[in-house]
Amino acid sequence: MKYLTSTILKFTGVLIAMSSRYDVVVVGAGIAGSYLAYLLSRLGIDVLLVDMKPFERVGDKPCGDAIGKHHFDELGVEYPKGNELEGIVRGIDVYSPYEDVKYRVLGDGFEVNRIAFTQRFVRKAVDNGVTYLEKTHALRPIISRGKVVGVTLWRRGQGSWNVNSSLLVDATGLSRAIVRHLPSEWPVSEKLDAKDINIAYREVRVLRKPIEEPEILRIYINKDVAPGGYWWLFPYSLSDNVVNVGLGVQGGMGYPNPK
Repeated sequence: MKYLTSTILKFTGVLIAMSSRYDVVVVGAGIAGSYLAYLLSRLGIDVLLVDMKPFERVGDKPCGDAIGKHHFDELGVEYPKGNELEGIVRGIDVYSPYEDVKYRVLGDGFEVNRIAFTQRFVRKAVDNGVTYLEKTHALRPIISRGKVVGVTLWRRGQGSWNVNSSLLVDATGLSRAIVRHLPSEWPVSEKLDAKDINIAYREVRVLRKPIEEPEILRIYINKDVAPGGYWWLFPYSLSDNVVNVGLGVQGGMGYPNPK
């Protein structure tokens, strides 16, 4: 590996270093990006994984954090355990706007600690040789002769530098850190319609009273509370009276911010 600097930085047990070229650069180390980096590393591919957040917050986002068990089974991924697991899920109740009708869907799943779960794949990827950079921003793709050939990165205290790659993956989700800088005539650069976006807010709260059926999640369809979306109450069944509660509203409609 060719180093731009002889310095190797160590944080939270993960080693990082910087090279001028990689086979693949993955921008965004959330669950999707970190899992992809891990899968590529198993094939012996030289990967750089970049995220703007510090390692202790990697993967964090407002979400109910429930994942169906069948996803783990289909992908052959080990079930969450230890600090990755907040609760066991046996089903979900969906309530009508007046809450006079309830539809229960049974199915096994997990309430996960999104940060700890994501960190699992970052660590696995690094153990397999992936280079991981925290607190690093992807400024723009490098385009040559109508092809993406790398990315310009920036880090506080270091400034900006270019990294070349055969493949550049934008796994930044809604921010579209790479895609939004691509030429407008490229189909992949199509702008998002604000009405197709849901704006979410959530908190983890401790309730005063015990929760009935803590392994059942709750979703409430209510246009007054969450117009164009829904609000949720997802118990953490492994903790007493702890719930993940939040809501998402449709963007582009002038609705109030859910916070």
